[in-house]
Amino acid sequence: ELSDQTGSEFDNSSVRWVITVPAIWKMPAKQFMREAAYKSALVSRENPEQLIIALEPEAASIYCRKLRLHQMVDLGTQTHQNGFTPNDQVGSGMTQVSPGKQHKLHEHTKLKV
Repeated sequence: ELSDQTGSEFDNSSVRWVITVPAIWKMPAKQFMREAAYKSALVSRENPEQLIIALEPEAASIYCRKLRLHQMVDLGTQTHQNGFTPNDQVGSGMTQVSPGKQHKLHEHTKLKV
């Protein structure tokens, strides 16, 4: 499918894949994900360094550090972003947007969509 999208041959061996897992997962669960990647032929057992099992909070931290300044919104402003204002009460981090839909909000910043 990737070859079809790029219009050229996709070389899986030149890709380093990252699978994120919850931080509370123990080693057996992480190993299960690695085995699933092997069985699905995402990576081969002969090239295990091609797969990184990363903790979700670490991956999110790296992503946020790489964001450009214009992708961040200061919550001190009174503008609407993504249907929310900075003063919306979100309680535990979840807010009801419409029946049956909930969205997770970051405590200090929001991403522009």
